[in-house]
Amino acid sequence: MVGRVLDDQGMTVADGTPVAMTASAGFLAEENLVTQNGRVATTDTAPNTVGDVTLTATTGALSATAIVK
Repeated sequence: MVGRVLDDQGMTVADGTPVAMTASAGFLAEENLVTQNGRVATTDTAPNTVGDVTLTATTGALSATAIVK
């Protein structure tokens, strides 16, 4: 999965910005990421159970959540 990382003004963050990623279920290949070209990328292995997975990305005081069905 690939995500674009924006600051509180909606602008793309600088390369090298640290981003922590968590998943409510399953397994992330990497949880501590850094931006490159304003994006971060990791692989999420689906859990063995049925249901939604909540992904959360955090950098500094900002965070964003997405629900994968």
